[in-house]
This record gives sequence, structure tokens and C-alpha cells, in this order.
Amino acid sequence: MARRLSALLVVTALAVACGPEVNLTQTLEVTDVLTGWYDNGIVPCYGNPSMQCTGLLPSIMFRLKNKGTEEVNRVQLTVAYWRDGDDGAYDEQLVQGIGPDYLKPGATSEALVVRAPHGFTLEGARADFFQHSLFRDTTVKLFARKSGELFKIGEFKIDRRILPH
Repeated sequence: MARRLSALLVVTALAVACGPEVNLTQTLEVTDVLTGWYDNGIVPCYGNPSMQCTGLLPSIMFRLKNKGTEEVNRVQLTVAYWRDGDDGAYDEQLVQGIGPDYLKPGATSEALVVRAPHGFTLEGARADFFQHSLFRDTTVKLFARKSGELFKIGEFKIDRRILPH
């Protein structure tokens, strides 16, 4: 009997320590979104490194708002980049969305800026970039992870605009 009681106390303590389960799709709202193509300067051309090309990286800036009733912390984000016409992501990044400090209900995080590690390197002027025959639009899909669970929290098409340094 004492062992059962001890085991029950340990399980209860662990459950309380982990906090309530949170559905991040319902709790987090992606706000203040700005997308575009970050001007990465002149870089070696993909496939022909002896040539110089314009390099642009898909970029997204946003904030996370806690629209739930519980404080939230320790949320990791997966930022996945999908080119139009592809059946999967061509690139993705893991970033910290909310750190160890809690985001209170109704509060909004600091702005997060995420740029893909890879984008387009194309010959020609930046002004002609979006009309280039090899250019394809890109969509960013945002997923939040907490306690091993993954939740889709947003999807945003990258605007056809060049973001300066």
C-alpha cells in the first residue's frame, strides 16, 4: 500500500511539474507578419561558382501572441520552406519561438526574423528577379513543438519584394 501511495505521489508530482497540456494551434497566433526576399548580395552562382549572381533568401518576420488562458514557455519552431510545385519542403530551420520565460495570456513575443539558409541565386538585375524563368514562389509553413507534440500554427506566401540589409 505504501509503495502504491508513493508511486501515485511521484506521478502526480511529475504531472504538476510538466504543467497542463497546451494545444499550440489554439493557443498561439502568428501576428505582425512581414515576408519578402532578403538581399544576400552578390554570391557565386549555383552550378557555376566562377560566375557571380544575385542571391535572395526567403525571409519572414513575425510575433507570437498567446491567445490562450495559460502561460506558455519553451516552444520550439520548425520553419519549413516550400517552393510552388514541390511535394515537400526544400529547406527548414529549427528556432526558439518562446524561451524559458513564460509568455502570459494576451502577451505578444518579441519579433522573430527567420531567413532560409538557401534561396535563389540567379543572373541578372534584382529588378528582374521575379520575372526570371527559374524563379518559383515560396511558402513558409510554421510548426510549434512543445513536449514532443508538433502543431501547425501558420502558413505564409513569401511576398515578391526585396528586403534590404
